[in-house]
Amino acid sequence: METDFQLFAWYTFFTVILRSSLTLFTVPHLALGAELSDDYDERSKVMSYNTLFGYVGVVFMHVFVWFFIFDKFEGGQRNIDAYTPIVIYASVLIAFCILASTWFTKDQIPFLKKPPDDGERIGFVRLIKDMVGAISNKNYLNLLLGLFFLSVLIGTHETLSIYMVTFFWELTPYQIGFLIISNIIGYALGFILAARLHRRFDKKATIVATCLLLTFFWSAAVNLRLLDLAPANSSWELVLLIICLGSVSSAGGSILHISVMSALADVADENELKTGMRQEGIYYSARAFFGKASNGVGHLVAGFALKYIGFPENAIPSQLSDDLLFNLGIIDGPFAMIWGFVAIIFYYRYGINRKYHSQIQEQLRLKKSAQSSSNQPESV
Repeated sequence: METDFQLFAWYTFFTVILRSSLTLFTVPHLALGAELSDDYDERSKVMSYNTLFGYVGVVFMHVFVWFFIFDKFEGGQRNIDAYTPIVIYASVLIAFCILASTWFTKDQIPFLKKPPDDGERIGFVRLIKDMVGAISNKNYLNLLLGLFFLSVLIGTHETLSIYMVTFFWELTPYQIGFLIISNIIGYALGFILAARLHRRFDKKATIVATCLLLTFFWSAAVNLRLLDLAPANSSWELVLLIICLGSVSSAGGSILHISVMSALADVADENELKTGMRQEGIYYSARAFFGKASNGVGHLVAGFALKYIGFPENAIPSQLSDDLLFNLGIIDGPFAMIWGFVAIIFYYRYGINRKYHSQIQEQLRLKKSAQSSSNQPESV
C-alpha cells in the first residue's frame, strides 16, 4: 500500500466483508440455541456449552500464536512476517468449526418452532418494523444498552492489550503465552457455575454481580501498578498476579456472557406472549449488531485515547517515558472501568426473574392449548 488511506480503505473493506459473513452464521447459530429448550435453567446449560466451546477456540489460538509463532520470530508480535501462519491457522480452524457446528445441528431442523403465517411478506420494511418492535421491549432494551457499554469496555481493553503486555508490562512472548491460564480457569468456572448461580440467585443478580467482577478485576492489575503495588515488570511474580486477577475477571465475563444469552431467550418468550411471534433471529441479530458496533466504538475510543496521550509509532519497549506509561495505564484502568459501571446500571433494570418467566410459560401453554382446541373440527 502506497499511502495510509489506501491501507485504511483496504482494511475497512475486508473487515466489513468478514463481519458480514460472520453475522450470517452467528445470528441463526445463537437463535438456534434459544430454541433448543424452553426451560429457564436448561437454557443456561445450553449457553454454557456454547460459551465453553467458543473459549476453547480462544485457547487454541492463544497457545498457537504466543508459544509457536511470536516466540519463534525475531521481534515477536512486532514482526509482520509472523502473522502469515496465524492467518492460515485461524482460517482453517474457523472454517472447520463453522462447518462442524452446522452439520451436527441439522437434525434439530424438524423440531424448530414455525414462524406465524400472517400473510405479510418478509422484506426490509418488515425487518425494520420487527427490530423497532423488539427494541420497544423494556427488558430487551436494558440488556441491549448494557451490552453496548460492556462492549465499549471490552473493545477498549482489547485494543490496548497488545500495548499493555508489550510496553506497560514489558513481558516476553513466552510469558504472554502463559496468560491464557487465567482464561482457562475462568472459562471452566463459568461453565461449571453459571447454571448453578441462576438456580440459586436468579439471572438478574448473576448478571449484575458478574459484570461488576469483570469490570473491577480486568483493570485490577493495572490499577495496582498505578498505585505502585504490583511486582516488577517482566517478572514471573507479575505474570502470576495477572493470571490470578485475570482468572476472576474471566470467570465473571464467562458467566455474564452465558447469563445474558440465556436471558435473551427468556425475553423472546415474553415477546411471544405479547405479540404472538417468535423473534429469536431479530433479538440475536440486533444484539449481534449492537455488540459489533459498540465494540468498534471501544476500539475507536482507545485509538483516540492513544492519540491523545501521544503514543509514538514504532515504539520500543523500555524506551517510553514514565508519564506516557502512566497515562496508558489510566486508559486501561480507571477510564475503561467507567463503561462497565454504566453497563451495570442498565443490567440492574432488567426485570425477568424465575417467577415471572414461569407465569409467561404457563400463559403460553394456555394460549397454545386454546388455539389447538379452536382449530379442531367440530364433531357431527
